[in-house]
Amino acid sequence: MPIGTTYYFWVRSNCGAVQGFWQLTTFTTGQISVTYTNGDINTEFSTTATVTSTNACPGSLTVNVPAGYYIAATDVSYTMTTASNGWMSEQRSLLVCTTNAATEAAISSGVGGTTGTYSYSRSGLNLANNLTGAVNFELRAWRTFGGSGCDANYNKVDNNSWKITVTLTQTLANAAPVKPKITVYPVPFTTDLTIENASELLTMTIMDATGKIIRTVHQPTTSVEVSDLAPGLYVLQMKQSDGSVSYIKAVKE
Repeated sequence: MPIGTTYYFWVRSNCGAVQGFWQLTTFTTGQISVTYTNGDINTEFSTTATVTSTNACPGSLTVNVPAGYYIAATDVSYTMTTASNGWMSEQRSLLVCTTNAATEAAISSGVGGTTGTYSYSRSGLNLANNLTGAVNFELRAWRTFGGSGCDANYNKVDNNSWKITVTLTQTLANAAPVKPKITVYPVPFTTDLTIENASELLTMTIMDATGKIIRTVHQPTTSVEVSDLAPGLYVLQMKQSDGSVSYIKAVKE
């Protein structure tokens, strides 16, 4: 699905013999995920790494945000696996957005005084918020035991496990305009119905309480004469120029 595409669908309740009115619902696709596939990421030996520490062997990913959108939140997940006699508790890692030089608030550490694979997952990070275009990330990984420099002999980030998912938001200039609300009054009515924002309508269909169509008015004006309707409950189906449909209940005295 293309980013920023709005999809329209109609739903209604179904409670046995009683069914509700169709209601328009929309959603816009708004996430991009990118996975690192360039091999295992080495760890660098360090017992003093902090959120301001650089790393000689980070993994790098780029998320391309389309024009008209910007990042509202960032999620990250990956696994780190030990080797030889390395432990999971010796793992250290940090996500950095190199586009704006922002980092996570704290380094993440593994748990467990044994060998094995430890999974990491963090969501709702704000380090890349409001960025658009090509946004670059680094995953910096360290180990507190085993030799020196960068290698995968004791701990590593597993290939194909590091994934960045960004949630997007439309810029204000590209946000879909708010449709005028269609309202009908007076309620109850007697001889005439007044329609607010009638210029947005293609048709107004008047149905009785059983769903039988009584009348369809094409391109209704602000005032619709309905004095010939019998007293009772009616449902007004309002079809707008964008194809959306809404329903309004009205009572004739």
